[in-house]
Order: sequence, then C-alpha cells, then structure tokens
Amino acid sequence: MIRLSYWIIASLLITALIAWLISLPGTLTIELLGYRLQPQLGVAAFFLIAAIGVVILVWGIAKRIVAAPYYLARRSRERRKDAGYLALSDGFIALQSGDAARARQLAREAQTHLPRHPAAQLLEARADLAVGDMHSAREHYRALISNRKTAVAALAGLFDQARQQGRPDVALTFAQKALDIVPMTPWAREAVFEDLTRNGRWDEALTMIADDPAITREERMRRRRRQAVVETARAQIDEGREPMAALEHALSALKLQADFVPAALIAARIYINRNEARRAQSLLRRVWRATSHPDVALLFANAVPGASAVDRLKRMRYLLGVTTSPDDAYLTMRGIRTLALRMAEHSRRSQALAAWLEQQPEVLQVYHPALPSHPDHALWSRDFTGAGSLFAFRLKARSRAALAAMVDGFELFGMGYSWGGYESLCLPIAPASARTAVAWTAEGQMFRVHVGLEDFEDLKADLAAALARYAATTA
Repeated sequence: MIRLSYWIIASLLITALIAWLISLPGTLTIELLGYRLQPQLGVAAFFLIAAIGVVILVWGIAKRIVAAPYYLARRSRERRKDAGYLALSDGFIALQSGDAARARQLAREAQTHLPRHPAAQLLEARADLAVGDMHSAREHYRALISNRKTAVAALAGLFDQARQQGRPDVALTFAQKALDIVPMTPWAREAVFEDLTRNGRWDEALTMIADDPAITREERMRRRRRQAVVETARAQIDEGREPMAALEHALSALKLQADFVPAALIAARIYINRNEARRAQSLLRRVWRATSHPDVALLFANAVPGASAVDRLKRMRYLLGVTTSPDDAYLTMRGIRTLALRMAEHSRRSQALAAWLEQQPEVLQVYHPALPSHPDHALWSRDFTGAGSLFAFRLKARSRAALAAMVDGFELFGMGYSWGGYESLCLPIAPASARTAVAWTAEGQMFRVHVGLEDFEDLKADLAAALARYAATTA
C-alpha cells in the first residue's frame, strides 16, 4: 500500500513537470541544413529531455550487448562455485556420517569446481586418512602446511595419522610445530602436556597449565583441578623415597582442591607413618564429609597402627554414624516376625505354579530347581529344604504383537524387577543381551516370575489367559 502511494505521488509530480514545461512561454529557433524550426520553449525542452533519455537507453542496451560475454562467463563461474560449495558441504557431511569413500569423491569434485581451495584439499586429506590411504593423506597434508591458514589443520591431520600408525614421537613433533604457529591450539597443548607428565617434567607441565586461558568460573576450576592432579602425581612418586616432599605436594594439591581424594590419602598415609594419627583423622574426616569415598573411610578406620578390630569398628561408627532410621528398624522388625510363614507360602506357590506351567503346550522349558526336570535338581535337593518365589520359563518364539497381547492383558501379574512382596510379577527378559561368560543360545521368549500371595487359582487363571492370548495372536 505504501509503495502504491509513492508511485501515485511520483506520477503526479512527473505529469505536473511535463505540463509546466509545455506551458512555458516563448519560442526557440533552430536552423539546421537550411531548415528552420521554431517550437515553443516548453516543447523544445520536452523533446530535448526525451532525446537524452533515448540516448541513455540506447547506450545501456549497447553496453549490455558488448558486456554479455563477460556476464555469461561470470554467471558460469558462479554456477561452478555454487556446485563446488555444495560438493564441499556434502563431503563434510558424508565424512561426519562415516562414509569416507563418498567424502573423498565429493572432495575431488569440489576441487574441480574450486581449484586450489584449501577446504576442499583439507576434506580430501581427511577422507584419505579415514579410508586408510596414509600415503595420499600425508601428501595432501604436507601440501597444506605451506598455507598459513591451513597449516594448523594440516598438522592436526598429520598428528592423527602418526598416532594411528603408532608413532608417538612423530605425533609430538607435529603438535609442537602447531604450537609454534598458534600457541593456544587446544589439541597440540594437550598432546605436549601429556608428554610432559609422562616424562615427569612436572615444572614445565605446571607452567603450561598456568598459561592456559581461564576466563569463566568453570575454566578456572578445571585449571585448578589439573594443577591438583599434577601435584598429586608428584606426591605419589615421592611418597616412598621423599615423604616430606610428597607431603608438601599433596598439601599443595589440597589447597587447590580441598576434597581431592588421592591427595588426601597420600597426605594421611604420611601423617600416619609419622605417628600423627590425629592430623590424619582430621584430614580424612573433612574429605569424607565432602566425598563419602570408601577409600577415605577405610584409611580412617586404620589410622592408628595396631588398633584392635573393635577400635577400628568404633572409628567407622564414628565416621558413618547410625545409618538405620527408626522407621526402617520398625518395618524390619515387623516383617521378620512373619518372614518364615511368608517364605514357606512363596515356596509352595512357586513350585506349584512352575509344575503347572511345565504342562502347558506353549511352554518350552521351566527353570525352577525344585522341579525334577531341572539339571541341578539333585544339588537343590541335597542343600535346600525349600525354594524362593522367583523362577523363569521359556515360551515358543512368536511375534512382538503376541508378546504385547500377553503382558498387556494381565490382571494380577504386574511388570517389574522386585521380588518378595505380596504382588505377583511377570516380566519378559532377554538373557542373550546380559550374558558375558557363557552365550545364551536357547530360542524362544523368556519370562521372569515372582509368585506373590494372591489366591493361587486366580494367579493360575490369569497366567492361563495370558498364554492363550500369546498363542492366539498371529500378527
């Protein structure tokens, strides 16, 4: 609407200007080649302006015709550049997705459209490294080192290649070269720092940490922790040969991070060896309150050499405190009074339900040691007088829809990992994903069952209906 208003106002102004020119008084005499013209002054001015406009229009058209080859060439270059950047973008996506071969192909395509483009060359080098073409990757990276813009990126690629080939000294050389170019390169600083700590050059490592930029609070805390780790490493090395120097390093680490457990343990051990058990216990007590680390509690219990087991237990009680609440104690005492009766009933019901399941056509096997069919039944009969509430059974393999129909229709059985309570539970399980020592090769769907204290016939009816749904679902 605003543009339309501007257009109307501009049209009115132009019209008014033309009318004013035409209405100007006076005449203009023009003599050319024996001809004489005497138009009015306004008409002459109008035609003069129109002639100038025509000349400008003709000049513009002629200029475009003459410059057409240049514009077509520029448009072609722009299309090639767009195709190159598209191939470059797709190549980086392919490399990040794990398709290194396609990334290398796209990198080469990008280089045909973008000759000598450093990003395309870097992409091809990265792709060569990902596909395992070490020679080509090395040559591409070496070509990129001469360009200051890509030198650090090239050194990073050579560093990764050297580490993959198991040449740590060469990798360290590339990291040091990267630091010479850009001193704050993160990966290079980390590599050099690891080399310093590995070779025990602690002062240089601490100097390097101190030079790290730390602007935010998180960065400052991370720097202090790294300093504490280095001081603790020095204390650990000196603990056996120079305990006083080790104590100094451990206390320096604790000043940097007050709850650093490794430093506290070293300092406490040195205090104990110097017969300063009180100082060791005070330190360990403070660190325990901050971390609750079990090693701290163990050393606190043994802070006095030669102490009896009762004394050590008292110190642990002092450190840990009374951990059982009155409500927990009340519930425990109430449950213990009926535990024998409940476990006997759980045992009876689980054995009866397992024996019933063994007779069902959908059941391939029941895993309950009280059943004579169980391979370890003889051991159970020798060592036990009853059974718990837990056992497992295996059904014929069916679809996921059949499994869902079975478990979704339970009325009494819940789904969960708990056991020992009133409510019965039945949960599908997959032993193959959890086995580590011996592979699980049995086919079919496994279930884990806890038999609760509901009416036994109701439990059996609920399970029978579930098996019927499992067998009837064919989708």
